[in-house]
Parts: sequence; structure tokens; C-alpha cells
Amino acid sequence: MPEVVSASPATCRVGVYVTGLRGFDFLNQSFTVDFKVWSVCPSADLKPLETLSIVDSIDWSLDNVTQFEVENNSNNLSPRDTLYWTQGEIKATLYYRWDFKNYPFDRQYLTINLQESAERASRFIYTPDFSQSGYQKALDTPGWNIKQFGIREQTTVYASTFGNPRISQGEGQYSRLVVSLDLVRSDVISFLKLTAGVYAAVALSAMSLFLDQDYADRLGILVGTLFAAVVNLQVADSSLGQTSTFTLTDLIHVTAIVYIFAAACISLYSRHLTDNGNHALAIRIDRQISLPLFVISFCVFNAIVIAYAAIVG
Repeated sequence: MPEVVSASPATCRVGVYVTGLRGFDFLNQSFTVDFKVWSVCPSADLKPLETLSIVDSIDWSLDNVTQFEVENNSNNLSPRDTLYWTQGEIKATLYYRWDFKNYPFDRQYLTINLQESAERASRFIYTPDFSQSGYQKALDTPGWNIKQFGIREQTTVYASTFGNPRISQGEGQYSRLVVSLDLVRSDVISFLKLTAGVYAAVALSAMSLFLDQDYADRLGILVGTLFAAVVNLQVADSSLGQTSTFTLTDLIHVTAIVYIFAAACISLYSRHLTDNGNHALAIRIDRQISLPLFVISFCVFNAIVIAYAAIVG
């Protein structure tokens, strides 16, 4: 028999209160969250905590579930005198694609998606508990600040009925409760640790332009700094995780590699001039032309890209 759709779907008021946020795994693209979840329903037959699923979850568990028949002393689903209040605790590890494009000025938008898995949206929908949902203000998130919390209901449409025999044709539509946490990074020390090596390599490359061309190890210094910059880029990638986007950290490292290679080219040209008896011209190119351009342009470029990343976040 085809599904009979009521004029208005049944609903329960559902809320979420985040009590723990940890396990930020950049390499495996995940995070772990603890939260209390509750529902207030007009009927004992409605049990959304038993039929919810968590979208994009790697692992999750629902514990300490309790249900009470309580007197309605609030504005929940009024004017009913009796309501059915169910609460539980969820621990979930969720998939999240970390975006480090503007690291260390990045913002992360974590979401928890609770979805009704049994009834279609035409039969049941969530009503968010806006007033009581939120997060524990003393939540310990080292290196991050929580800037905003949000909760909303949306209907998710699938191009399948998932084999539901009550539905002759059409789409599968299910109510979803979307909880969002906007995080802003407050720790820049890790950025300094990741970039200190590459900045030191560039500084040594600039200092090499002070050396005379007959100094045998001048080109060797540049080869060493180039190797150090490449290794430092690999360390940064392993720390933040591989990403398909070109991040600020990538840009700084690639720019440093280009500058070091340019310094090597300048050294080779100056050596050529020295071998042909133009030692004074070689010194002038190294110290009066190349060195100021090298240092000033690199510093200005870094200031611009870092300022831009800080602005756009």
C-alpha cells in the first residue's frame, strides 16, 4: 500500500549540548566530540534518539539513555500537559576535511549531523531546541577559540527510497539536525616552528652573497640551504597532513626554494665574471644589486601573503 502522508509531520524538540571537543587528527581527517542529546516529544511512541544516525561518522556510541514522562512547565510543544523527555550522551569520531589554506589564520567549521533514519520527513521532522542547545563555555580546546555555535533543521533529499516498500516512487527525504561549531586558531607558535627552518635557510642564502667568489664553499652553502628548505616543506606537509590545496605554508616554502635557486644562479654568474677578470663587477652585482633586491622583495612578499591570509582567515 502506498504511504499515506499526513497533513503535518510529527515532531519532537531535539537539542545538543557539546561537552568535549578533542582528537583533532589532521592526517586522518577527523575529530572527536562528546555531547549530550535530548528530545522532548508529545507521545511516548516517538523515540528519535533510538532512530537517529550520525552522518560522516567514523565511530559513535549512545550511552546513558533515560526517558521520563514529565509535566510540561515550559513552552515545549504547548499546550500539552504531559511530555516525554529522553536524554543520552554521545561520543563520536567524525570525518572532517581540514582546510589549512590560510594556516595559521585558518577557520574551521565543524559540523555534527544527526539524521532521522527510520521515518521520512513527511512523517517526522526535528524541531531544534534553540534556547537550550550550546556548548560548555569552559571547553578545553588548546590552540583554538570557539567563535560561534549554531543549530538548525534541514531536510536532506536522496535520489533513492532505499527500497522502502511503502513508497511507490520518488525520493527519500529525511529530517536532519545540523550542529555547527566555528573554530578560529589562536596558536601561532606551531607556524613559527614550521617556518623557522625555511626562513633561516633564506637568511643564509642572502648572507652567502657577502662572500667572495673565490670562497670555495659559497655554492655548497646554497646547496645545503636548498636541501634544508625542501626537507622543511616535507616536515610541514607531514605535520598538517597532505592537502589538495596550495596553502600559505606551501607558498612560503616554494618561494624560498625559488629565491635560494636564484641566489645560486647569481653566484654562478658572479663566478663567471670573476674568472674573466671582472671581480669588481661581480662584487657590485652580489652586494649592491642582488642582496638588497633579494632581502627586500622576499620580506615584502611574505608580509603581503601573510597579511592577506590573516585578513581572509
